Amino acid sequence: MIEITISYDHESDMLEVLFEKPIAGERAFELSFDIILFVNPHTGKPINLTILDYKRLLKMDKIPLENLKTMPISQQRKIRRLLSSELLSNFLELLNGPRLKKNHVRLLNPEFRQLLAV
Repeated sequence: MIEITISYDHESDMLEVLFEKPIAGERAFELSFDIILFVNPHTGKPINLTILDYKRLLKMDKIPLENLKTMPISQQRKIRRLLSSELLSNFLELLNGPRLKKNHVRLLNPEFRQLLAV
């Protein structure tokens, strides 16, 4: 069982989700200005998800992942798989509709008690 640590800072409106202990050499992917995903380079698993301006983003129907398009195709595929994974899909919904030309996500407002049981 994975122990997820969730912290929210009201003053900065930042949500941080820790999936595993941070490690030296972790890779940070700035998916948008407000969403940063940290990944273990050895396992390819998410370490941390940081969401800035959480309350503002929570109200948005879709958030463009403008930085994803600048990554190599192979990296884009890996990030999309991670975003669709069971862990991250508790927080982000990947939107890939035919009318969306870019990749978008929607923030989910999960019941934190349920997430802690994952």
